Amino acid sequence: MEPPSDVVKERERKSINNADQLTKEELEEIIKGIEEGLSDQQIKEYFSLHDVDKMSQFQRMFRSMKRRK
Repeated sequence: MEPPSDVVKERERKSINNADQLTKEELEEIIKGIEEGLSDQQIKEYFSLHDVDKMSQFQRMFRSMKRRK
């Protein structure tokens, strides 16, 4: 069961407010995802990881999935 939309929006707001706590490398991974045309949902999925290596792996996975379509 999906959480109510207001709960989802609050979680997203908190995540965005915590963006200033990301490292330069983590921000670069997010920028790369935007530049590669990943969806907002895909970027949000790896945004919450706060681990550069994992973020990079998720980004690669999403780019590969996008190319397969």
